[in-house]
Amino acid sequence: MDKDGSPALIDRDFHIRPIPKSERSYVDPLPAIPDRLADLSDRGLARPSERNDRPSRLGSILWRILDKAQINIIPPLQQRPQFSLGSQLSRLRSAAKELRVLRTWSLNALTSTWAGDYWDAASRWQGLLSQSRPDWPPAVRRTGFMLLYAKSVSARSITPVSTARTIDLMGKVRQPLRGDPAHRGPYLVLLNADFGDDDDGPARAVHAYAQPVYNSDTLFPIESEFERHVSHLLFWLQDALFEAMPDLQIGIIKPLFALETETGLCRPDFILEATYRDNPTVALVVEAMGMETDEYRAAKAKTLPRMEQIGPVFLITPLDLAKEHSAGSAQRVMQWVIHRVRHAKTGR
Repeated sequence: MDKDGSPALIDRDFHIRPIPKSERSYVDPLPAIPDRLADLSDRGLARPSERNDRPSRLGSILWRILDKAQINIIPPLQQRPQFSLGSQLSRLRSAAKELRVLRTWSLNALTSTWAGDYWDAASRWQGLLSQSRPDWPPAVRRTGFMLLYAKSVSARSITPVSTARTIDLMGKVRQPLRGDPAHRGPYLVLLNADFGDDDDGPARAVHAYAQPVYNSDTLFPIESEFERHVSHLLFWLQDALFEAMPDLQIGIIKPLFALETETGLCRPDFILEATYRDNPTVALVVEAMGMETDEYRAAKAKTLPRMEQIGPVFLITPLDLAKEHSAGSAQRVMQWVIHRVRHAKTGR
């Protein structure tokens, strides 16, 4: 139970399941791949759409990789961070080495970041999966993974940027449900694949989780186009303060897992870590208030007081980022950060 008496981990009004971070070296078991997949899509039709907004097991695995690789952190510009798709995929692969699917096989060894491997039976990825066959328990189907950057996804297909071909799935592509899906991408996609009912056919994509990201150079995870706009504002803020106050370091964090507070769990949209010279770091919460429903407001009424235990909270709405208000909103955010840093420095 949560500390206020409501069921732990689930906000039933807003259909979000903020999950705590796992420190286990093994990835969570994936749903069993059925013996017969022909009617999989029909069985899913009766499920409520809200289930799609709760992290799937593939989603949890992807978040663990992103978190270990610190892709969800934009370091202070004083550290001269460099971003590219290739370098970030390398960091993700290094993080995947720390997670194990089987005792003798890491997640990295069973994962490809090149879409063409899906159709190439002679690829190194499929070769390693073939080598792993004796190590899979009899009740568990041999499973491979692909971590792909995609410009677009549909309910049951993925279009990776590295190929002109589309990967069709037997099941659904899960993703966060925020804002207009037409503007939610691009995505970082984690899919799992087997090799048919007899484990001896071509690779067959089964499930996938598509995490929206800022862009190809910065795989910073977001949940909607509005969060992309808020991220853009925070990147501008980081750059502007670097020029105006070079002794003030600003790091930007997108929490992927629930944070514990004295009154329960919460997951802020963004956390700024501000450090001025040798002074203690100040945590500042920026919340993207992207919806206006009663359910959303009820959820925020519960979680915002928890976020205030992490640090001062600044709320941003779509109206704040409208063309006629964006410049003023940017200045308000900047002044708020400076004020909070000075307030912490003087102890007042």
